[in-house]
Amino acid sequence: MPPATTLIDRVRRLPPLAVDAAIAVVVGLVTVVSVLVEDRNDHGVSLTAAGVALLVVQCVPLVWRRRAPLAVMVVVVAAGLAYGIAELPDPAVSFAPALAVYTLAAHCPRSVTVPWGIAGVVVGTLALAVSRDADAADVAVNYFVFVTAWVAGDTVRGQRERVALMDAQRDEEARRAVADERVRIARDLHDVVAHHLSVIVVQAEAAQEVLAAHPERAEG
Repeated sequence: MPPATTLIDRVRRLPPLAVDAAIAVVVGLVTVVSVLVEDRNDHGVSLTAAGVALLVVQCVPLVWRRRAPLAVMVVVVAAGLAYGIAELPDPAVSFAPALAVYTLAAHCPRSVTVPWGIAGVVVGTLALAVSRDADAADVAVNYFVFVTAWVAGDTVRGQRERVALMDAQRDEEARRAVADERVRIARDLHDVVAHHLSVIVVQAEAAQEVLAAHPERAEG
């Protein structure tokens, strides 16, 4: 059995679209299983074709979550709200919307995520208000999940930015070190050339004085 690090390296070498497609499939399967369990236990509501369509709309866009995080978040969360308002068996957790919120926070700055987060809270509150089967537990669980997803994504983004800043600083320090070394070499070369020129000038002046005092030496 290959080590975990080898598997992680193989996953990292996969195209991001393929990884996100696999994640979307997993999220879809987990959501469907959760909905089917709720559908079996809750005899008051049942899964309909419209409900299936809303689940598909929640999961399929996750394939492009890193390419267009804001657009994917809007579509997925809107489908999740529509599903929650309808009288349908709810999954244990809104897996797809939570992943979309995490992706938005992980790949977009706070100037984007905070306003959209506030808008999501307002719209979500209104949706829960008009939903006839929502209770305090649903509200608490969903808000906790979404806040946790946003915090996790924002933390990942912050760590990525700090790593990028440290890499940029190291590159700048390396470039500065190379430039300083070139200046040092140029200064040393200048000193060596200046020294040799000084020696040549002194020797030339000494030769002129010797020739002026003893011209016979020039003939020799």
